[in-house]
Amino acid sequence: MASEQDRQELKDKVAALVHDRFGGDYRSAFRHYDGDQDGKITKAELKTLLSDAGVGNTFTRSAWAGGIIGELDRDDDACVSWDEFESALAAGHR
Repeated sequence: MASEQDRQELKDKVAALVHDRFGGDYRSAFRHYDGDQDGKITKAELKTLLSDAGVGNTFTRSAWAGGIIGELDRDDDACVSWDEFESALAAGHR
């Protein structure tokens, strides 16, 4: 489980990415990283988002992505849906 400091760093870096590249629109960011447009961000898609946000490095990004999915994935599909993404990362930023 990630520390509160790690969670805040993640939120801050994702918020900066969404602000800079998507004008603060979390839904547009979600759609962008949902490469196959299936309504879910897979571990591979999440790793791309994390890379763009400057979270982790080549060696740790997979662990970050796995941990995030482990914490956010409420329906056990090994992905992050918009609802899961919004509740954890976009809340308070809309």
